[in-house]
Amino acid sequence: MLGLSSPHERRRIEKTAMTTILRFSCLALATALTACTLDSADYGAGTTSDTGAEPTESSGGQTTASPGESTTGSEGTTGGPPAESSGAGDTTSAGSVSSEGGGSDSGSGDGAESSTGAVEPSPECMVYCTEFLENCQTIPGVETYDDEADCFATCAGFAHGESGTFVGDTVECRVDHLTFDPTPDEGYYELHCFHSQEHPASQCL
Repeated sequence: MLGLSSPHERRRIEKTAMTTILRFSCLALATALTACTLDSADYGAGTTSDTGAEPTESSGGQTTASPGESTTGSEGTTGGPPAESSGAGDTTSAGSVSSEGGGSDSGSGDGAESSTGAVEPSPECMVYCTEFLENCQTIPGVETYDDEADCFATCAGFAHGESGTFVGDTVECRVDHLTFDPTPDEGYYELHCFHSQEHPASQCL
């Protein structure tokens, strides 16, 4: 057997020692790398956009953002309420309704609502009320209107249909009966005003 002091035994001991040292060195290096990785992750998760300074208060009592902090919020950058326009309760922010009490409805048929809230009569109702009030109001037994506004309001409820048919409960039928003869003879309106009143006696039913 070889002695402990033989060259072969010394080389074996030295090799074992070097292997052990290398293993401990690798283990220490791996531990250090793991610690560095964890520290980097913690640093990235904890980083914010501000500089770490505490928020300060302005003279008005509102909290102001420190340099680097975002100033956007539900009340804007100044901390105040949204501004209001001259319209009733309308704000100037995006998505608000238009000023002056909202948009007006436009359309045809029964008329559009004007800026004052009154219903603008349709062209057919304009003709109907002009002809009826001028020619039918004094005929005995005919349903009459209190005034032009009453006529317009009633006409707005009439249905619309085709002109020239002379039948059907429409404003066009009533206009046809009042206007189809440009030179009406005596007794013309005494007949056709009953067809054109609010509740026609015949024809425009």
